[in-house]
Amino acid sequence: MNKKKKNVWIWNVNIWGKVWPDFIILIINYF
Repeated sequence: MNKKKKNVWIWNVNIWGKVWPDFIILIINYF
């Protein structure tokens, strides 16, 4: 269970690692 939770956390970090820079660029371009 603990291992699965850790994998979910890593997965979330990977998602944010991909989404966050695009989100920042979107905001910069918007303003």
